[in-house]
Amino acid sequence: MTRAHGRAELPGLDGYWSRLSDEELLAISFSTSDPENLPGLVHALPPPEPLPIVEQAYDFRGTHHARLRCVQCNRPIHLAGFVLKTPDERRFLVGHNCGEVIYGTNFNTLRRDFEAKRNRASLLKRMRNLRAALPAFTQCLAMLRRHPSISAYRELRTRFSRHHARLYGALEMAYFNDNGNLIIYNKVRDPDAEKRADAQYQTDLANWKTLAKSQRKHRYALPQPPAKPIFRTVVENAGRLPTPTFFTTKPFSSMDYHALLTQLERLSSSDEADERFLSLYQTKAKLHKSELAYRKSTATDAYMNQVLFQTNTLLRKLEEQIQKLAEPVRLFRAPILHALCRWANAHLPNEYIVFGRAIHVTDPYGHVDALELPNDFVVPPLDGIEAFRAAINSEH
Repeated sequence: MTRAHGRAELPGLDGYWSRLSDEELLAISFSTSDPENLPGLVHALPPPEPLPIVEQAYDFRGTHHARLRCVQCNRPIHLAGFVLKTPDERRFLVGHNCGEVIYGTNFNTLRRDFEAKRNRASLLKRMRNLRAALPAFTQCLAMLRRHPSISAYRELRTRFSRHHARLYGALEMAYFNDNGNLIIYNKVRDPDAEKRADAQYQTDLANWKTLAKSQRKHRYALPQPPAKPIFRTVVENAGRLPTPTFFTTKPFSSMDYHALLTQLERLSSSDEADERFLSLYQTKAKLHKSELAYRKSTATDAYMNQVLFQTNTLLRKLEEQIQKLAEPVRLFRAPILHALCRWANAHLPNEYIVFGRAIHVTDPYGHVDALELPNDFVVPPLDGIEAFRAAINSEH
């Protein structure tokens, strides 16, 4: 085992991985599904000098793959590990927790170099996929921006809250108090309670009759028969509203929706790293060429990671807005409307009847109004968003 060195002291670390261009990184496979049949594979540990490089990784944990033998353990014990390669093209397998046993802390540096390039290759592939998918996604964004459901949603919610304010307010409270459950409180006659009250009355009357007249007059009043009928309250859940935001203070927001579209549209003009940001390194003290390349590489990695993370975040938020936009379709389904009308008739003075995809509301004066979902109300498709997300998260 060699003693631990710093990065600058390790021979070869500024060689193989640092010399590879981004184009070469894109063509490399950083993992293998058949490590035991690689060319030049040896089963004996090569001399410690010169140091090898970590070339590939393998991980069969969670599968039925047979355990693999590493040069340190010399027996099949591992399911995950690394393929190391010497300058003379010999390859050997090292278990995921055996590298440091062989090379000490040097192995951490070897592995970090490999993982840094593997991570960069992943980012490069995802950014390449992003640029390739942008034209189709830009068309999808244009369709989403002018989709008719945006104005239809706003008009429906405005009509609901203004023309049927009593029902709208009651549904708001149903969400506030009962988490959207349509609770009906029914009063039903309780024969058992009546029997108990009669039995108690007979007992009280019998006790009263045993009292002396003076006691009856000054201390006890004549028991009275129980008032009937006696009712009990039965709590019934008529259903649950499938619209977690429509009747709350955080419904679909066209302002947020368009702001998200605008941010995603900017991807087409910001798909390259900002050269002004990278050039800051050259304005400082003179750096060695390799150090400058390393810092630029680190900066572009951070930039690509930020772009991909923010893009995924924007896509998730856009989907959340579209899910809110789709709530009227889930609300105006026959089973939900029947449950809603039954609940409303138990709580409100108006009469509510389901008619197709509409609710007919009759007020106490006989006036009838209809609350309906327009026939042309169509939810924006999510296909374009899902395809773009799959592209930018794929490493192929």
